[in-house]
Amino acid sequence: MIDGIFVKYLVDELKQIENLRINKVNSITNDEIYFELQNKKKLYISMNSNNMHVRLTNMPLDNTLITNTFHTQLKKYLQSSIITKIEQYSYDRVIEISLNSFTELGYINKIKLIIELYGRNCNMILINEDNTIIDVFRREFSETKDKRMLVPKVTYKYIESDRLNPYTYKEKDFEGKEFIGISTFLYKEILFNNTLDIINNKVNPVVIKSNNKTYFYAFDLKYLEGERKYFQTLSEMLEYFFYNIKNDKNETNEKIILSNYIHKELRKLTEKISKQENELLKAKENLDLEKTGNLLASNLYLIKKGDSSIIVKNFYDNDKDYKINLDPLLSPNENLKKIFNKYQKSKRAIDEIQKQIDISNENIKYYNCILDQITISKSLDISEIYNELNIKRDYTRKKARKSKPNFLTFKYNDDIIYVGKNNIQNNYITHNIATKQDYFFHVQGVPGSHVILKTLKLTDDNIFITSTIASYYSSRRESSNVIVDYTSMKNVKRIPGIKGSFVNYTNFKSIFVKPDLDSIKDKLK
Repeated sequence: MIDGIFVKYLVDELKQIENLRINKVNSITNDEIYFELQNKKKLYISMNSNNMHVRLTNMPLDNTLITNTFHTQLKKYLQSSIITKIEQYSYDRVIEISLNSFTELGYINKIKLIIELYGRNCNMILINEDNTIIDVFRREFSETKDKRMLVPKVTYKYIESDRLNPYTYKEKDFEGKEFIGISTFLYKEILFNNTLDIINNKVNPVVIKSNNKTYFYAFDLKYLEGERKYFQTLSEMLEYFFYNIKNDKNETNEKIILSNYIHKELRKLTEKISKQENELLKAKENLDLEKTGNLLASNLYLIKKGDSSIIVKNFYDNDKDYKINLDPLLSPNENLKKIFNKYQKSKRAIDEIQKQIDISNENIKYYNCILDQITISKSLDISEIYNELNIKRDYTRKKARKSKPNFLTFKYNDDIIYVGKNNIQNNYITHNIATKQDYFFHVQGVPGSHVILKTLKLTDDNIFITSTIASYYSSRRESSNVIVDYTSMKNVKRIPGIKGSFVNYTNFKSIFVKPDLDSIKDKLK
């Protein structure tokens, strides 16, 4: 969807930031950066092949500690530089950002940042005035099929195309011709309209949902049928597509991966408990060996070495005959010792096996809690769950671990309400933010968010508002009526030795609410 014609329109939009200073160069991930500009806008650049694009944005973005050699060079050369010109190269998917960088002595250093939007081969190259590469995002140490090397100190070469220029092509017959900057995606629209003139259409950014797929372009594409959403700028459209639609797909995929992982762990725990319960049953059966040992001890004088069994009177059961099997290779005392040792081992095992079963059940409770948390998670919340479970992810999507978790904050009048959507957030707001003067809210008896209310005075209104929020961010959110408990933070205690964010609380009161967040949204900030 991003072809040369699209880039032409995008460059026209980006020209508004010419002559502006880059105040700061920030990293989000290994392949996502953004420049904080003089006008308080941000220029966002993604070199993720699944998320490749450039846009202007006002939205808040992470500034992580992720860095690499290329990021370091960008900061060195671009921070405090002036953007002098933004151009497209030869109607291709290449954006040139010319800059005036300044040396420590104040001399001007003319440089360019080349952004190649070639799908999987997308790249960023920083070059000097002589076209010598200063550094490159994706290095190519040997000549590629495009006959160029992309490493520092080598002369940068553009990828040249022998395709026709659609802006200078004057012939009426264009079918079967290959034009620079025109993708197959756009070519279908040209054929549909039977004219090349559509490449001069007025910019009208659109997102089109057609046949369960979502497309975007710089102007409307009539050959595609479906629901349309129009935008004022290309940047707004790109932000909507990649941050909402594409991000939702990524979140869904990551939720599926997490859910599959947890269901696998739950199956393993269920099988483990089954084995542990069988071991526990056998151990309990062996407790009868104490009686067997006592009966054998009372009749030990009757046993001869080499006996394989003995029948004694069972004084535990009305002196009925009771057969005790023996090891003929052992002496009578050794047989007695063997029976009591087996009894003592089983007695000790019962406590240990029961302890392991309890741990397994706690882990099942923990994983079921995370399954519920996944349903209300967004991208950053999912990242925190990945970190909590120590699951490795593709480095291109991995966020740096943040010092402050991604919990929700609502404001109601002068009150502040904090909401944790996973264990990391729950623990943070409950044990790091909350004080003894605050109040703790939680849905009764089921997994849910920890919700903290900071207020000078507890009232019916702020109890209702906070309880509604707590009910919505819980496993009971689809219910018509939910019981929410609330108490002072001084009555809340962490449960030691258990994974997750489980707590005990006492001296609580309860309220029935409907988990309808829309009904109170107007009252919240």
